[in-house]
Amino acid sequence: MIPKFGKELRLRDVFSRKKSNAISGKNVFFLNSASECLVFFLRHIGQKLRVGVPIYTCSSVYNSIIEADCYIVFLDLGLDDDFTSIPRDLDVLIVTHYFGVVNNSISEIKRLYPNLIIVEDCSHVNVKFYKRDRHSDASIFSFNFHKPIALGIGGGIYVNTMYSNLKDDYIQLNTLNWMDNVKKISFILFKYLLQYKFIYITFYPIVLYRRKNDQNRHYNKIVPHRLNKFYLFLLNNLIVNFELCEKSLKRYSFFVNNDKSLITYSYFPIFFESKFKRDVIFDNLIKNKIEAFILWNNCKQHAKYYDRTYIFDSSKNTNYILDHILFIPYKLFSNDYYFYKFEKIVNN
Repeated sequence: MIPKFGKELRLRDVFSRKKSNAISGKNVFFLNSASECLVFFLRHIGQKLRVGVPIYTCSSVYNSIIEADCYIVFLDLGLDDDFTSIPRDLDVLIVTHYFGVVNNSISEIKRLYPNLIIVEDCSHVNVKFYKRDRHSDASIFSFNFHKPIALGIGGGIYVNTMYSNLKDDYIQLNTLNWMDNVKKISFILFKYLLQYKFIYITFYPIVLYRRKNDQNRHYNKIVPHRLNKFYLFLLNNLIVNFELCEKSLKRYSFFVNNDKSLITYSYFPIFFESKFKRDVIFDNLIKNKIEAFILWNNCKQHAKYYDRTYIFDSSKNTNYILDHILFIPYKLFSNDYYFYKFEKIVNN
């Protein structure tokens, strides 16, 4: 899961203004997940807030809003929506930077809604290329698997200077107990073992089954914890790759015409002209045991769990995304066997 080729950069350098010119370490706080970061921030700014969130997003965002004792306001938005037509009674807006491509509408949103608190969901963003918008209030990153920094645990939140008192609340948080740490480390090791072809093929039916039945997921309790010293040590010393090898970069150009800004190092989106064509290729990839999936395929089912009154079938923008998009993990681009099989299926 962690690339081992190309340029090396340590996490503490990434979160240093000197190295990345993006994020200062002064107002960055590390918790056990991005979800915990969102709960932590929302609880700090208030309760019973109306939080606007795109329907097409990870269900853990919905979960976090409810856990923070706030109300979800679902927004039917497209991938490149400028967010300018959102309800005026929102207290907080979650702006999702889909697949690492940064949405540049934040300053315009703040101009139209000056009292709106804006939280950037940067879970797919490569922090090396991230430039914080001064109009946003908080930016949340994930260090889970299939993320730019794929440690398997942890999340980071960068807050505006007006929220510097968040540090007082952060210090009061507990860390995981030893039993939870053992479970977490075991899970991380298992996920790393799935990198190996034989092990992955063995467990592939289970992975596929869980994805197909993901709509049955219900509310999970989220308790914010500080990331303990062991994981902070790993984060501070982990050698992280931010450049694909030349072979992989050329293969990305097969789709993106050498536009490096679109390389997200996590989920790679492919857009199809029709749902029929997407479904045919999707089925062929699965039959050939090539990992492919529709990210957040069950977002509407998850959303219905939290709001029984919203008519999700009329969500035109969300439906369009779900009917025309497909994802593959970037690791496929560095594997000769799977890439050539993938290329053949797509070209046919």
